[in-house]
Amino acid sequence: MSSLPAPASSDQEHFRLTPAVQGIIAINLVVMFLQLTAVRYSYTSEWLGFDATHAPSQWWSVVTYSLVHSGVGHLLANLYGLYLFGPRLEQSWSANGASGTGAKRFVWFYLLCALGGVAFDMLFIRQGVLTGSSAAVFGVMTAYVMQWPSDEVYFLFVLPMRAKTLAVGMIAFNVLVGFAATGTGGGVNVVYFAHLGGIIAAYIYVRMAASTGIDQVRQRVANVPDADEPPRAPRVALFPHASLHQQRARAAGRGRRVPRHGVVPGLSH
Repeated sequence: MSSLPAPASSDQEHFRLTPAVQGIIAINLVVMFLQLTAVRYSYTSEWLGFDATHAPSQWWSVVTYSLVHSGVGHLLANLYGLYLFGPRLEQSWSANGASGTGAKRFVWFYLLCALGGVAFDMLFIRQGVLTGSSAAVFGVMTAYVMQWPSDEVYFLFVLPMRAKTLAVGMIAFNVLVGFAATGTGGGVNVVYFAHLGGIIAAYIYVRMAASTGIDQVRQRVANVPDADEPPRAPRVALFPHASLHQQRARAAGRGRRVPRHGVVPGLSH
């Protein structure tokens, strides 16, 4: 996911890497460089990978597991997906908020999807060591497809297809690999299924964000009077600088009655 294809139907803006996506790619590349030169994968996966049986003592692994990859191919596949779907998602969130909020929101969302993979692993798998950013990347892909399902993307730089079609194909391929690959015990390598946790986390997040936005619109609309409703008289204080007791005393001298809230509809001082 870096200088890889972006939505063909999108503006050229969507081809550029965004700050959060750049940062995530850079960190993953640094970790892979260290694995290839200084620290072997067996050590990085032991200390940074997530193992449900060691979770309490290695609490940091719920996040750091997404930085460790079993090989260059594993890393490039995830970075490809992040590049393909991440920038536009981050840009859309940046456009709807203050400067920098889009990058922060994207990072938190990315981590949420990574935690979704951990939750899925703890609930349904609990075997083997979980490594790689696939859960987070699958979450980013899910959020993208939920908002722009008909966008055209170039798979492997060459083959154009709809984002929804590519997402379904990648999810199906992931499940098939899980069944085809053999684990240490010779059975199904169910660790692949932890990626589904990122998909579920992203789906819930996007749905909740959408419903919150609708509720806010409804609240604003509810405060707008109907077109045929007469304008309401403003509430103006008789004596704005006087206390409520003083207002009542002065109004009594003028033959007016001041209600408890200290204002009379339609009267100016």
